[in-house]
Amino acid sequence: MSSSSHVVGSSANPTPRIEILSAEPQRFAATPIMNFAARITEPSEREIYTIALSCQVNIDPARRSYDENARAALFDLFGEPERWGATTRSFMWTQVDVLVKSFRGSQTFDIPVSCSFDTELAAVKFFYSVTDGEVPLTFMFSGTVFYRDDSGGLRLTQVPWSCDARFEMPVSTWRGLVDHFYPNRAWVGVQRETLDALRAYRQENGLPSLEACVKELLAGADRPARAGERLA
Repeated sequence: MSSSSHVVGSSANPTPRIEILSAEPQRFAATPIMNFAARITEPSEREIYTIALSCQVNIDPARRSYDENARAALFDLFGEPERWGATTRSFMWTQVDVLVKSFRGSQTFDIPVSCSFDTELAAVKFFYSVTDGEVPLTFMFSGTVFYRDDSGGLRLTQVPWSCDARFEMPVSTWRGLVDHFYPNRAWVGVQRETLDALRAYRQENGLPSLEACVKELLAGADRPARAGERLA
């Protein structure tokens, strides 16, 4: 994206720039939501009426290092560590639409991202597998800018395709958010017939919960479950 500035009164279209400032859990939310604070700047200082902004958030696994435990946990996503040069490509976490309010020059706004803990999702598998450090993110923006031209008329233009921003989200921030809503819990999707079978097994054996069913089945398996083994 061009770094040149435009003076007020220029006929050029607005070229907004966006940076991510921080990530914090949203307070008093009914479900886990991570708020990314962002700053948008429009160098020409035209009056921006609003921006209908679409934001795709990608995880960039190649931008960080991993210890032996993380490499083992990420086998499902990236395969053997010897192949990671080809397999650790950027992948999508989520897509968010945001309306940016009117401003001139610059202002801050929030990008609220819902955080699932379904371990069948690739992004959640990644978050769950790395226990420290940061998650490298790229925010890719698109959308429509509504602005005032030199005569005060309302016009529109598209957000430049090159408008993006990088951010390093601490793993501890995501874990703190999810642990607040789901303390010591993980979610695994199963087919309906599997769930029905677990419920029947629970009833037949007088077990208190589906978790107790899984533990009993694992204890009776030919290969005992290893300590710390994930079910994802």
